[in-house]
Amino acid sequence: MSNLTQKQKNIVLILCMLSNPVGQIYVDIYLPALPLISQTLKTSEFYSQLSLTIYLLVFAIALPIYGLITDYLGRKKLLILGFLITLIGTVITIFSGSISLFILGRIIQAVGTAASSAIVFPIILDVFTGKELLHAFVYTDAVYAAIPIIAPYIGGVILLFSSWRYIFVFLFLLLLILVIMLSLSLPETKHFTPEKFSFKKLKNDSKVIVTNNDFVCNALIITFSWASIITFNVLGPFLFQKIYGYTPYEYGLAALILGTVCFIAILSNRLLVRHFSPFKLVAVSAIIRIFPATALLIITLIGIYNPIIVLILCCLSVAPGGIVWSNSLTLALKNFTKTSGLATSILFSFFYITWSLTSYIVAKIGYTQIILSSAYLILALSSLSVVIYYIYTQKRNNIDIIS
Repeated sequence: MSNLTQKQKNIVLILCMLSNPVGQIYVDIYLPALPLISQTLKTSEFYSQLSLTIYLLVFAIALPIYGLITDYLGRKKLLILGFLITLIGTVITIFSGSISLFILGRIIQAVGTAASSAIVFPIILDVFTGKELLHAFVYTDAVYAAIPIIAPYIGGVILLFSSWRYIFVFLFLLLLILVIMLSLSLPETKHFTPEKFSFKKLKNDSKVIVTNNDFVCNALIITFSWASIITFNVLGPFLFQKIYGYTPYEYGLAALILGTVCFIAILSNRLLVRHFSPFKLVAVSAIIRIFPATALLIITLIGIYNPIIVLILCCLSVAPGGIVWSNSLTLALKNFTKTSGLATSILFSFFYITWSLTSYIVAKIGYTQIILSSAYLILALSSLSVVIYYIYTQKRNNIDIIS
């Protein structure tokens, strides 16, 4: 949007950096409280974990809806509307007296927070071009990547002084301030008249995207890589607090360590891409994951239940996901510059649906070290299998993806 001054662009960027991780912080910050929620609401651990599963699923469903209608209704009002819906859901969770009401609040939160992931990047594309666009994505992604690191720790700190309900009070106040900032300072960045909506074009474009080999393979690689973090998020609070005897605060520290390792991997990727192709980094990351995942299963089978060793091996298992993320995203979306909005919405919806399914499966089975270690090895082998298949299909079509 060329008619904005540099000061206005800076304000838009700051607001995008603050808005983009809203959906993620609503996932991570309450994880240390899952066991306490089970106790307070007098329900099983499975149903408290189900609140995460359902949140991810609803988020996945709502995301492409926002992505489609933002071109017709604009950015600012739709983003604010989404956050207002989130505030309603947050109030419900604060005052919920049963797990049913709590999950209802989580559903409403997911409907609202999906606006953040669907609308922030279109705003950035409206405002920035060239090197400014690249820098805007770098800063926005950096803040987004930091949330899984600090959010569980913040949740653990809140639990040191008050009940789990105050985690959502904290979220309510933060989001209310952000809504006020958006209302006062964010300009409407969508000014051109969009082309007439066509279901036929939407169907054809979607078919091209979901049948593209680059898109499908890299979507699966990312899914299996980051499902390790989802698995830790679901099992970790119960495993570390109920089996290992950690406090919610101490679990928050463990999650902080795991997130920091993954964040360092994300930052290191910016240096690695100068020397290696995206696919080389993806392939090597898939291979590396096998070793800590195998080691985790071995120590479990021989009866070693040391939480420090488990945490170290979990960190080594999830760190390659930080390398995979941006490289596989590039490979998945490189062919869809004209339909990037639709492709991104489909991609992220697939992520959240599969991660929701992952969280449901591991929650249903139970929170033991053998489940955690088995899940990590299965996910690592699945990721490597997709990489091998990807190489095979590309070589069969005489396409060089190694260099």
